[in-house]
Amino acid sequence: MSDVWAAFILNRTTLIPTDSWVDEDSLISVAAKGNTDDYCNLAILIFARIINILNEEDSVGRTSQAELREKAQTSWEELQRWRRWRLRSVKPLLRVDKSERNPFPTVVFALSASSKSSLRCRQLAANRATSMREYLLPRWLNPPATKRIGQT
Repeated sequence: MSDVWAAFILNRTTLIPTDSWVDEDSLISVAAKGNTDDYCNLAILIFARIINILNEEDSVGRTSQAELREKAQTSWEELQRWRRWRLRSVKPLLRVDKSERNPFPTVVFALSASSKSSLRCRQLAANRATSMREYLLPRWLNPPATKRIGQT
């Protein structure tokens, strides 16, 4: 996920080519297996492919507008298929549309984003005598630069 975020922020393609992210990238077969984590990983893969489309260049330079539009349309259709075929575990329990008082919809889910990663965190916490506070602190791959007052 951090590769997708970095590519989005930097207006570049992902470092890891998206054709090697998952063993199975067919929505139909992954949905049929019923694994929530695998299905959600496909959403991340689709977003990564969209970011790569927006930032890719061919050997001559930027891809043509028609080709870009066609790839964007194909990606949009794939994302809509992902949404239509969602597993029950991926659908929200509650959704309240935006209102005059709140410009954003309210969406409530019952499952965590990844049951595998939450299980792994519990295993790490059980195996180490480390406080929970340490697990809740952000982990910076590239810490933000800090400036002291008066520095330029």
